[in-house]
Amino acid sequence: MAATEPLYTISDLERESGLPRRTIHFYVQQGLLPPPIGAGPAARYTPQHLLRLRALRALQAAGWRLNAIRTLFAQASAEDLARWIHQPPPPPTDRSPTVPSPSPVFHAMSLADLRAFATAPTDLAPQSCLHYRLAPDAELVVRLPLSPDRQRRIEWLVAYARRLLAINEGGESPAEGPTP
Repeated sequence: MAATEPLYTISDLERESGLPRRTIHFYVQQGLLPPPIGAGPAARYTPQHLLRLRALRALQAAGWRLNAIRTLFAQASAEDLARWIHQPPPPPTDRSPTVPSPSPVFHAMSLADLRAFATAPTDLAPQSCLHYRLAPDAELVVRLPLSPDRQRRIEWLVAYARRLLAINEGGESPAEGPTP
């Protein structure tokens, strides 16, 4: 953020975006907006928050659902957001949540479970997750979507955790893990 950019209070953001503060807080909670700077009455929002809110409203008016907007925002630049305010792209025709191809890393959900989950109505499946079984008594749950770099790091973490847990069960001390 540049030093000359204005900061908004929640009241300013309500007035500029036309959205109630409850909705703005909901969008932060859902990961559609980054958290504000500070907390409580001292919380401040940047022009990026306002840009995202305006783009979000335009995308919703064009038929986009929040899960799809969240995925779209994950790779969006400020230029994309500004363009979408006036020219939102057509919404995806598939209303199911985005579920990536399963990784070669073992996880507790089977491919059939993932397919069933992907075809569930989005209001019943607010978040997509992958479950990685690390040991008989340990599991890692990862929310989707993931960037390719984050997926690679998660797979490294899973491999290291499995190795660490297997070594410790045998009473040995863990060696250094794999290189990320």
